[in-house]
Parts: sequence; structure tokens; C-alpha cells
Amino acid sequence: MAPQYVFLIFSLLVLLGALLKPFATRYFVGFFFLAMALGVNLSMLLTDPSLYPQAGAAALLPVYRWFFTVVVASATVPLVIALIMVEISVAAAILLGRGKLVRMGLLMAALFCVALAPLGIESVTTPALGLAIAMLLRKTYTRSLVDVFAGKARSSASPA
Repeated sequence: MAPQYVFLIFSLLVLLGALLKPFATRYFVGFFFLAMALGVNLSMLLTDPSLYPQAGAAALLPVYRWFFTVVVASATVPLVIALIMVEISVAAAILLGRGKLVRMGLLMAALFCVALAPLGIESVTTPALGLAIAMLLRKTYTRSLVDVFAGKARSSASPA
């Protein structure tokens, strides 16, 4: 099965989770961004940083092709470190935040996914994941993951 179809199915499952179990899906999205930062981007940076400029060489928009083949190619390591820090920050806001901080993390995660779409045919379905994450913005999140593990009493208005 083509990668874009696998990712579309993944996005639809996240959307289903956002609709049926938004509080649990919030944590899933946070851990997903953490896994992408550490498991994918950090490992690629350590093993083959040349993959980043290559990834943008076939971008659907000329400005993306230029950015990856010129800018990213000339400063791959610092830019990928910045990418990893952004993903970790988004994950931290989603997992450890409450209220507006969680909403900001979810909004950044959704926008990040939409911004990936022009990278190429493998990324054209990322707006579907962005939409699924944006659906999580419908709720108010009053408890962080730390609160959940610490066993703090649930708010009657918001389960997590």
C-alpha cells in the first residue's frame, strides 16, 4: 500500500479518536509528536542528515523545493535541531499543559501538519491529520498528563 494511503488511514483513525475520545487522543497526539522528534528526526539527523534536503527536492511548490535544496542543504544540522525542538515543544504543550497552553500546542500541531503537505506526494494527506488534530480544539483540557498520573480529581466539566 502506498505511504500516503497508510498515512490517510492513520489520520482518519486520529479523527475518529478526536471525535469519540478527545481527551485520550490529545495525549496520543502529544506522544506522536514526541516520537516524530526523537524517533524519526533525531535518528535521521544522526544517521543521514542528507535526507532532509532530498526530502524537499521533489516538493510540490517551488518555494519549498528552493527552501530545502538551498537553505536546508546549507544548514541542515541547526535547522533539524530547531525542527526537533519545535516538535518537542509542541508535544510538551499538549502533554504537560492545561487550558490555553494545550490549545496552543494543538493549534501548532495542526498547522505543522498542514505545512508539510507541499513536501511531496507522500505528504499530501497530512492536512487530514491537521484537521483531525484541529478537532481536538473543541474541548477544554484542565488536566496535564502529570495531573492524570498524580491522580488529581477530575473536573466535572472536562475529563482531562
